[in-house]
Amino acid sequence: MSRIACLRIPRFQIVVQQKHEPELKGKPFVLIGGRSRVLLCSAEAERKYVRVGMRLSEARAVCSELIWRDYDEHIYIKAQKEMLAELVACSPRVSACQVGTFLIDADGLSLLGGENYFARNVLKFVSRKGYTECSIGMADSAFAAIVAAQNKKCRWHIVEHGKDRQFLSTLSIDFLPIKSELREIFYGLGIERMGQLTALPVDEVASRFESEGLLAYNLASGIDARQPSLPKIETEFQCYVDMGGPIEALNDTLFVIKSMLDRLTQLLIEKGLCAEEIVVCFYSDEDLFDERTVRLIRPSSQSKFLLEVLRLSIENKRLEKEFTSLRLIVSRTSIEVFKQMPVLSNDASGIIPSEENGVFSESFLLLVQKLNTRYGGDNVLVKPVPVDQYTPDRAGEWQPAISSRKQAETQTRSSKGKRSSGKRELSVVSSERKRLAIAVDYVKEKTGTAGLVSGLVLKRHPSPIAVFMEVHKTKPQAFTYDGRLYRIQSITNPECLSGLWWEEPVRKSYYTALVQPAGSDLMLMMLLVYDHECQTWFIEGEYD
Repeated sequence: MSRIACLRIPRFQIVVQQKHEPELKGKPFVLIGGRSRVLLCSAEAERKYVRVGMRLSEARAVCSELIWRDYDEHIYIKAQKEMLAELVACSPRVSACQVGTFLIDADGLSLLGGENYFARNVLKFVSRKGYTECSIGMADSAFAAIVAAQNKKCRWHIVEHGKDRQFLSTLSIDFLPIKSELREIFYGLGIERMGQLTALPVDEVASRFESEGLLAYNLASGIDARQPSLPKIETEFQCYVDMGGPIEALNDTLFVIKSMLDRLTQLLIEKGLCAEEIVVCFYSDEDLFDERTVRLIRPSSQSKFLLEVLRLSIENKRLEKEFTSLRLIVSRTSIEVFKQMPVLSNDASGIIPSEENGVFSESFLLLVQKLNTRYGGDNVLVKPVPVDQYTPDRAGEWQPAISSRKQAETQTRSSKGKRSSGKRELSVVSSERKRLAIAVDYVKEKTGTAGLVSGLVLKRHPSPIAVFMEVHKTKPQAFTYDGRLYRIQSITNPECLSGLWWEEPVRKSYYTALVQPAGSDLMLMMLLVYDHECQTWFIEGEYD
C-alpha cells in the first residue's frame, strides 16, 4: 500500500494576496465574497475579533483599520499551479485536492532518510517560498493524511502504516466531507465519532444512506481512491522578440506587436479561448523598464481589436526610452462563447442597451474599452448607486457603468446556459477598494422592485425621547417609555446599518427593534438610537 503526504497551507489565499501586495503584511485585512461577506481573514484581523461569515460593515465596526480586497480566484489558482510545479522537486507525483491543500506521493522513503526527514524538508522548502504557516500529515489514504495535516499540536503528524482506521475512529464526523443534512442525521442517531460509523454493517449504511453514506463509511475506514498524480503542464500564451537593436518609433512597435498578436490569437482560437488580460513588457538590454497590464472589458480573440487597445495604451503613456526586446503575455483567458452579440442597440437612448441582463452592444463595448485604455482605470463611465450609510454625504457612490468582471460573469453564465438570475450581482463600488453591502439583484429577485423600499413608514418624534434601557451582556433587553415597560423581542445589529459609527460627526448607533409592551400581545417596530457621546438610549420614532 502506498503512502501519501498532505501539505496543508492555512489561509493560502491570504498569503498569496500578501505576496501580490506586500503592504498588506502585518495589517488586518479580509477577502470579500458574495453579498459582501468575509470569506477569509488574516491572523491580525482575527485577533481584532473579525470572523469568517461577517458582513463587511460588521467587520469594519469591530476593526476600524480593517482593509479588504476582492476574492480573486484567478490569482489563487495561478499561485497553486506554481506551487504544484515547484513541489515536483520534492516528489514526482503531486496534485491539489483543494485550494491550499496538496497531496504528495510519499512512497519509498525508507532509503531517503525516512518520513520525518521528508516532512521536515518539505516544510523547509515551502517556507522558503513564503508559506511559513503550514503542516503535513502522512498516512496510507488521502483522507487520513488530510485529517492528520489538521493537527494543531505539531507541524507534522505521521499515521503508522496500516492504522488509518484506528487513527480516524476517535475523531469527530465533522471531518467527513458530507452534507449538513446527513451530518445531522448521524448526530440524531448518536453517531458522533467515525469509529461509531464504521462499527455499523456496511450493507445497512449503503441501503439507508445510499452513495453519500457509503462514501462517508469508506473514508472513515481509511479507504480513499484519491492518489497524487503527475502535474499537468499548463499552456502559456506568450511571445518574446529580440529586436536586435533599439526601437522607439510607434509604427515599428505596433508592427512587431501585430505579428505577435496574430500568433497568440491563433493559438487561443485553436484552444477555444479568448484573452481577458494582456501584459506588455518592454526591455532595454534585458532590463525590464516598462510593464503594462491591459484588462479587457469583454474577452476577445480578435487581433485587430487587441492591437487597437494596445496602441491606445502606448499612445496614452509614451515609453521612457528605446527598447531592444519585447514580451507579450496573455495572463488571463476565458472559454470562447459562440454567441452572436447585438450590433445595434434596441434601447431608445442608445447608450447602455439591456443593462439589466448584462448584454451590451459591440460598439458600446469598444467605446468603453477605448476610453478605459486611453484614460486608465475601470471607472471612466460611472453611474450612481445607493449606499447603506445614514449620512447624506455617504448615501451614494459612483460605480463603473460596465466593468470587465461583470462582462466575464455574463459570458460565463451564457456559456453554461444558466439564467441571468442564477448568479446574483452585488452593488459593488470599486473606488480604492470600497465595498457596498446591498444585494440589489437579490432583493429584486425575492421581493421585486418594491422590496427595495420598506412597506413600513417611519414616523419620527419631533425630538428623540430618552429612555432607560436594561442591558444584559451588552445586549438591550427592555426599556421604559411613557411609564410602560417594553420588552425587546428582536433587535438588529448597528453594524448592519453602517460601520461608521466611530467616525465624526457620526456618533450614534441605530437599531431597529421589535418590541412588545408589557401586558399586551401586540408587537411594535421602533427605531432606537444609542448616543456614544452622552451614553444614552433614545427613541427616534415608530414604524407604522
